[in-house]
Amino acid sequence: MTIFKTKAVGDITIIPAVDSGGPVDSNNSYPTVKVTYVISIDDIDDTELPIVTHKVLVISKFNSEGEVTSIIGEDALVITMCNAVWS
Repeated sequence: MTIFKTKAVGDITIIPAVDSGGPVDSNNSYPTVKVTYVISIDDIDDTELPIVTHKVLVISKFNSEGEVTSIIGEDALVITMCNAVWS
């Protein structure tokens, strides 16, 4: 019995900035990225699997300490989208 876990981007939504002309150090000045990951756990020898769940992640440009949010470890498409809308 070998269990496999896969994680894939299911959806990316770009939420427009609240105030695109606002201060450069405010999250309200930048779009927010909402990512839905689809996580699947499967065992090819088991007829009851796969189990599929979703993880929703909302990413703002700045974290609660006012520093740029680290997107290291996210899917390459998510990183590309964040960099594009925050540039």
